[in-house]
Amino acid sequence: MNSSKNLILKTCIHFIYSFFFCKLH
Repeated sequence: MNSSKNLILKTCIHFIYSFFFCKLH
């Protein structure tokens, strides 16, 4: 369960990071 939650969190952060990167450029 903890591993799954960590994976979701990592994916969420990656998505937000990509979004900000696209908005920056």
